[in-house]
Amino acid sequence: MAAKPGRALLEALRCLFSKPATVSYPNGAPTTTESFRGRVVFDQDKCIGCRMCAKDCPSAAIDIRPIEPEQYKFAYTSKSTGQKTPLAVPKFGKRSFMCVIDLNRCLFCAQCVYVCPKQALSSSKEYDMACFDKTTIIDEQGKPAPRQGKYKRGQ
Repeated sequence: MAAKPGRALLEALRCLFSKPATVSYPNGAPTTTESFRGRVVFDQDKCIGCRMCAKDCPSAAIDIRPIEPEQYKFAYTSKSTGQKTPLAVPKFGKRSFMCVIDLNRCLFCAQCVYVCPKQALSSSKEYDMACFDKTTIIDEQGKPAPRQGKYKRGQ
């Protein structure tokens, strides 16, 4: 049994009149530190398509894809799957890539941010990513803009 029941009553009264230790999140915006690792943001202009982020991701949540595969001269055919993957050799112009991040799998460890040689990935302060459908949390950044005019892909 309790050795001193008055001590528990004293502690309860002290906590009743002291400042709360938690933050009321929905009513007030919480503050984050400078080293907070939130949602990963992709800068398409800096990406060179080396795929170091995808190779170093511990949960395999990142995929870097070329935007215009028809601009590439050569294609590498995988022996195991038979699928053609475009190489990073453009016919003309600058290469552009898009980043697909599966936030269901992401650990928010920011290993992809640290390993990127051109700092194309960065951690944001965004942390509230709750949703009802898990297919909507796949983040596709750097999508190509729809083409204007009569010339479209495949024509």
